[in-house]
Amino acid sequence: MVTVTTAKFSVKDYHKIVESGILHNHQVELINGLISYSWAILACKTLSSL
Repeated sequence: MVTVTTAKFSVKDYHKIVESGILHNHQVELINGLISYSWAILACKTLSSL
């Protein structure tokens, strides 16, 4: 059995995390308090490299 724990982040928390450099070179965004990969940005980069 796998247990998944999530946390909700505020915009202020998100900016602190980004400024810390933890997410350097990661295309992420804050949606409804969750930090997730920006799949649209990654898809555009992938398609442009074809």
